[in-house]
Amino acid sequence: QDIASQIAGNAGVPLHYDADTIQVEEIEQSRQTDSSFLRTLCEKYGLAMKAYNQKIVIFDIVRYEEKAAVATMQEQDDGSDGSIKVLSWSANTTLDGTYTGVNLNYTDPDTEEPIHVTMGNSGRMYAINAQASGRYDAELQAAAKVNSANRGILTMEATIRADISLVASHCVMVSGFGNLDTITQCEATRLMS
Repeated sequence: QDIASQIAGNAGVPLHYDADTIQVEEIEQSRQTDSSFLRTLCEKYGLAMKAYNQKIVIFDIVRYEEKAAVATMQEQDDGSDGSIKVLSWSANTTLDGTYTGVNLNYTDPDTEEPIHVTMGNSGRMYAINAQASGRYDAELQAAAKVNSANRGILTMEATIRADISLVASHCVMVSGFGNLDTITQCEATRLMS
């Protein structure tokens, strides 16, 4: 949050930060713009970053995915009951890039000893090497990497009428889409008129 605040201050824009405090012992910005550096740092720890309403917004993706749905999107509906009328949609399901757990290897910066962190269940494991300042830092990075990879299991793109009450961080229920109904919430990321 301190790094983001400094970058926002340098840019002369406010910062909206909605995530836990993450302790970063040491990090170097080399040959990157401030925005590129901050985006990379956010991705490393599972945070989303966007410019919205003339400010930098950073939030915890997992926390937002767990929020209650603000509306229901139904395929066979005219929208008269307050649900979102879907004009067209497509979906894609894949197992490529999906994992049950993660193995992360890093070297302890104080002892130079190799450290191995395993999270999740055995099966399809995501293996990464990373720079980390300690076990907690490594666990944050490992969780962020596997969560990011697993978000691609099922994707859906829907075209709806413009609705100013929906924003990109809202969750919506889906209903009437067959197998997609097993997913209780999805992020409304692209709203087209």
